[in-house]
Amino acid sequence: MSQKSCSKRFNAASIAAQRAHTPQSFPLFDQCDPISADTNDLIPPPIDHNNLWKNVLLKRSVQPQEHGARSEGGSFGSLSSFQSEEDLDADAKPDYGLGNDSYNPATHGITHSMIFQQALTIKIVRNAPSSLTGSQFDDINIFDFIIRNKLSVQTYFDMQERFCPNNSRHTSLPSLKSLRTRILKLSGFKPMLYDRCKNSCMCFAGPFKDLSECLECNAPQSQGSSSRALFEYMPLIPQLRALFCNPKTRQTMEYRHNYKSDNSVIRDIFDGKQYHELRHSHVTIDGQRQPYKYFEDEREIALGLSTDGMCPFKRRKHSCWPLILVNYNLPPEIRTHINNTLCVGLIPGPKSPKNLGSFLIPLVEELVELAAGTPAVDYLKGVVFSLRAHILDGFGDIPALSKMLELVGHNGRFPCRLCLIEAIWGLTANGGTHLYCPLHHTGDPQVDPNPFHLPLQTHEEYMRKGEEVLKTPSDTARARLATKSGIKGISVLSRVPSVSIPGSFPIDIMHMVWINLIPQLAQLWTGNFNNLDPGWEHYDIHPTVWEALAISQLNLGVFGLH
Repeated sequence: MSQKSCSKRFNAASIAAQRAHTPQSFPLFDQCDPISADTNDLIPPPIDHNNLWKNVLLKRSVQPQEHGARSEGGSFGSLSSFQSEEDLDADAKPDYGLGNDSYNPATHGITHSMIFQQALTIKIVRNAPSSLTGSQFDDINIFDFIIRNKLSVQTYFDMQERFCPNNSRHTSLPSLKSLRTRILKLSGFKPMLYDRCKNSCMCFAGPFKDLSECLECNAPQSQGSSSRALFEYMPLIPQLRALFCNPKTRQTMEYRHNYKSDNSVIRDIFDGKQYHELRHSHVTIDGQRQPYKYFEDEREIALGLSTDGMCPFKRRKHSCWPLILVNYNLPPEIRTHINNTLCVGLIPGPKSPKNLGSFLIPLVEELVELAAGTPAVDYLKGVVFSLRAHILDGFGDIPALSKMLELVGHNGRFPCRLCLIEAIWGLTANGGTHLYCPLHHTGDPQVDPNPFHLPLQTHEEYMRKGEEVLKTPSDTARARLATKSGIKGISVLSRVPSVSIPGSFPIDIMHMVWINLIPQLAQLWTGNFNNLDPGWEHYDIHPTVWEALAISQLNLGVFGLH
């Protein structure tokens, strides 16, 4: 299977999931009808939106299918995987509540057996701390000390030699390997391992699981060998369940539910349009409309997704890509603290991933499950409830979001993900050319874009244009369509019910203003920007005034300067 063919079929799963009336996740698209050879490669074939998913299912034989790996931390059946009514035990059927006039959003989606066993489950959770032995508490304290103080491996070894010599009878520190093993067992948390390309181009997950080589660099998949290149995914659901087992954290997470929005002031993400629209919308999972709305239960969690390339070591150029989730249920002043952020994976280097969506597949599967609800324990109220969580936004710099959303990016003819403004060619300082988006370049108001009435991109248009690109049979025609629209395909994140593209991916103020705009303005004000003179306006600041501004900021101690 070619790279483009596999990518088309993988992205087509996201398209189909939005229209389907079945919760099957990623289908076997190699059983779709082949594209006719006499198709004009300049015109995408017509898209049959209503029957696309139906045609796929008709070509599949009815036989048991092995579902993807479930999140660790519970033996509850996946609510978003395909399962016939006959296969479910009568007293273990999920209480979907479809067709009922009333339902309880706090327990909707979990089995009756879990409700019946609620008292026993609560007792086990509340008695868990008292079941720990003294040595286990010691292990937890030592490990906590290492993490909080960011001890290096060498520092820990030095502590062992200095304070716990071999002839010591009353003090001891376990080996780091033994300590990690015991803590992992105590936590009940188990990372999920996926094969990846040795160059981190892509992850062999979901529909890419059985590939023999990387679609980007053709490196062979080292499945089963001792030198396997692995991507460790840290399941999100067990991390969220643990938050509700801590009384203090559980109480702090009531911030979202208790937040009172003021229509005149934007103080938090819960004042935004996206959140308010979701609260008035029913959750739709893979085409099936649920009876409950977003954030109907007080414990539902709002999440933000972030990823970007970073270099963890000062003297090395290799980058890595952490996959970070922000818990918006926590107050703004603590939600971004390192001990409150949720890391679900770290894409290693040496290079940035070329198929970022393949690394997001495990997360997307969990987010779909969380949209349906998964059993969890509320320690504070002493009940079992249906835990639901939804992505509110995704953020990062433009290159990272372009990878995440399958966009051409800022160097394309249509560089903006939010609007349809078209770039034009301009000269650079060294005599080259580049694409940029001036609001005034012809002087004709009929031609120049109106900054107050720019044509905005919509989720429906994004899906339509992405599908047209994927449906086009030749690489040349696909590249031409991508250039014309700025969209290369369909993001795997579009399968997440709460995600709207581009609505869920707003402007990142840190990257746009503080990292990019402010330095360029400083260059313009000092006459050092792109070899440009002030022109007709007086944009430059006199050196004496500039120096006085710098001294005043220094005396005020701004940004820690003294």
